[in-house]
Amino acid sequence: MLSIALSLATLSLVHANIRTSCTGSSMYAMTWDDGPSQYTSQLLEVLSSKNVKATFHLTTRHLMDPNVLAIIQQISSAGHLIGLKTEDDWDMLKMTDEEIRAGIVHQANAMASFVGYYPKFIRLPENGYDARVLRAVESTGAIVTSPNLETYDRYNDGSRTLNAVKLALSLIGKGQGSFVSIQHDGVQQSVAIAGRIIDQVRSAGYKFVTLDECMGLGDMSTNKEPLKDADVSHRHRLPQN
Repeated sequence: MLSIALSLATLSLVHANIRTSCTGSSMYAMTWDDGPSQYTSQLLEVLSSKNVKATFHLTTRHLMDPNVLAIIQQISSAGHLIGLKTEDDWDMLKMTDEEIRAGIVHQANAMASFVGYYPKFIRLPENGYDARVLRAVESTGAIVTSPNLETYDRYNDGSRTLNAVKLALSLIGKGQGSFVSIQHDGVQQSVAIAGRIIDQVRSAGYKFVTLDECMGLGDMSTNKEPLKDADVSHRHRLPQN
C-alpha cells in the first residue's frame, strides 16, 4: 500500500499540474470512476441517506442509451459533480495532440448537452499517458486529477477497501490531512461498503467535498465556458437561458 502511495506522490512531482489533494485540511473528496453501472442507483441512495456529495468521472460512450442517460441525470440532479474519464479504447500515447484535444472536447460537449454545464475535471488512464499527453489534455482547459488514496476496490473485496481507507486515515492525525479517494461504481462490493466508509471518514474528523470545493475552484457545476480545441472558431456553446 505504501508503494502505491509513493508512486502517486512521485507522479505528482513529475507532473506538477496534476491535482492530487485538497487545498485545505479536513477535506475528503470521494470520487467514483468509470460509471454509470448497474450499481450506481444503489450508490446514489447511500450517498443521499448519508448527505454526501461526491464527484463522478464518467465516460460518454453510451450517452445515447436511455438507461445510462437516466442515471447520469440522477447523478446531476442529486447535486453530485460530474467530471470526465477518458474512453477505455483510447491509446493516448499513440494519439496525436490534435486527436487528444478533439476527443476531450467532444466528451465535454456531449456531457454538457445533458447536464447543463461543461465538466472541467478529467481522469486519465493509469500508466496510459506521458508529459506530452498531459500537456495536450491541459491545453483544452481541462483539470487533470489523480487520487492520493487508493482503495483497492478493483479486487471487489469490501473488507480490503474499508481497511485501505482506515489505514490511510490512521497515518495522519485526526482531520489533519486531505484526501482524494478513488472508487468505482461498477464494483459491487465497493458500492456495498460505501456507507461504512462514509461513517469511518467522518469519525476521523473529515468533511466530504466535491473536487471543485476540494481544490478551491468555486462551483464548477455552473461552468458555462467550454473546453477549447485547436479550432476555437467552432467552439460549442450551451444555449443561453
